[in-house]
Amino acid sequence: MTSRSGQKSGHAGFGWAEYLDELVREHGSLTAVALKIALASRDGADVATVERGLRRLRKITGEGGSYGRVVLRRFGLPRPILKRARWMGLYHSRFADLPISFCLDQLRLWDRPPVAESPVRAYLALGFAHCAIRTRDLEDAKRNLDVAERATKDDPVAACEGLLARAYVKANDGDVPGAKEMLARAKGLARGIDTAEDAPCFRARALDQLAYLAMRTEAPDVKAAKKLYERIDEVGPPFALCKRFNGLGYVAWRAGDRETAAVHARLAVTTAGDAGLLRQRAISLSLLARVADGDEAIAAGARARDLAAAIEDLDLLARLNGASAAPPARDRKRPPRRKP
Repeated sequence: MTSRSGQKSGHAGFGWAEYLDELVREHGSLTAVALKIALASRDGADVATVERGLRRLRKITGEGGSYGRVVLRRFGLPRPILKRARWMGLYHSRFADLPISFCLDQLRLWDRPPVAESPVRAYLALGFAHCAIRTRDLEDAKRNLDVAERATKDDPVAACEGLLARAYVKANDGDVPGAKEMLARAKGLARGIDTAEDAPCFRARALDQLAYLAMRTEAPDVKAAKKLYERIDEVGPPFALCKRFNGLGYVAWRAGDRETAAVHARLAVTTAGDAGLLRQRAISLSLLARVADGDEAIAAGARARDLAAAIEDLDLLARLNGASAAPPARDRKRPPRRKP
């Protein structure tokens, strides 16, 4: 289970005291912070009163009340905190390569005010959702995606992440039209994201999921899936390249071309390994186990299962345990369950 329960107020993390310390470092003193709040106040609050309120806020370990809301509205969270929360909420970040138990510990640690009272909490909910997917608890994933959607405000990165995760859940529920709708919206948002790392990864993930849907039909459309994978840029972040190599290898395997599939699988294994992408490496090794021969296939399958077990990914491990090096049957109607 990916429950949020277990967080205790005494745990180390980013609380109101740490938040105010960051503001003091940025603005010079607590008085300076109070002055900015007083100047922006509509009720004529004086600086001394505001400063006393901030000192009380520093001692709080739970909800920040009126002063907490005022400070967050006036200053927002520091950029390093936003960056950390994003890292925990994005599927294509290295956070997803950590053991699930550690991921949940970190998410629970940060799921407290002030982070939990800001729009940044959307990324925590996304992180919980991804952990739920990895533990095969799609109902819990849906609940956390609902939380993320309610928290998302003017943040296309969080919104795009949520749509891609929802598309994956809908596809696994058999709601192909719903999944396609989510992917269309995600692609539209991704075009407006200008970060060098996130934009290519969002694009690769959307194309990967569309290709998966093209294969998940009574008559799998291998050609359409191949064209989608070919649209993933040949140069970009390692995560996106892994999606390209794995996808092209997968469709080559489904077309009966094991030699080409093995070439792409080895490229994916190397790319994932060089970048430290453990989950993508396990997925790549799983493909190699299907398409390679003899000892190479056996070793690849064992390494993939070891990696999946090390990061406690029950969903991935279940798929890997069902993987086979045998070529696919020509009349197979549905490909194995794949990750988003």
